[in-house]
Amino acid sequence: MLSKTRSLIRVAASRPLVKICGNLFFEDSLKVAACRPDFMGWIFSPRSKRRITIEAARQQIESIQRQWPEIYHVAVFANNSIPHILKVVEEIPHLDFVQTSDGPGVVAELREMLRDYMDVMPAFRVKEKIADPGLSAFMPADWVILDSYVPGVPGGTGVTLDPSWISHVEKRYILAGGLTPANVIERLRITKAWGADVSSGVEAGGTPGRKDIGRVRDFVRLVKSVQVSR
Repeated sequence: MLSKTRSLIRVAASRPLVKICGNLFFEDSLKVAACRPDFMGWIFSPRSKRRITIEAARQQIESIQRQWPEIYHVAVFANNSIPHILKVVEEIPHLDFVQTSDGPGVVAELREMLRDYMDVMPAFRVKEKIADPGLSAFMPADWVILDSYVPGVPGGTGVTLDPSWISHVEKRYILAGGLTPANVIERLRITKAWGADVSSGVEAGGTPGRKDIGRVRDFVRLVKSVQVSR
């Protein structure tokens, strides 16, 4: 995992990383992978409309891994039990990261349990301007997701996050919340985030998890076109 993290940091030093989350349908997932995002996210939260089963995720990730082994796979959790998280990790061999929005205590517990297998990627739903620019509660996580806060909704809301609340954050973070191909470049330039995470912003037809591959392609291309100097 250390080599993978270092590789991602090297990439992110020159351009933002891109994560396509909420993948659900097999045919869509293969097309998303062909767009070459850095990460693909698979949601296991019982509260999500984009929840995928362990077996479906395993089959899709294995197929993607054979064709695009450079893509990192993130298991996304919110309100899951620790035993269920460990079951997902055990049964899906090609996962690279575990993402959770359940707070520093759960992050620390998972980090200890999974330290020999994979890294933990905390997700923080921002309600107001962040007072601790170093996000010390989530140290020593290498990556943190900063998402918009909507009461009772774990993510995928399509609600944008006020950039003034996070633009001073010093910790490496990936920006989420209401991103689309139309606004992602502006948001990245304002916040100087290390990456962009999208789910509903590249969906089609109002069906949770159904991806509009044209929008996915545009999103990946636009994020990768942003040149930065860290």
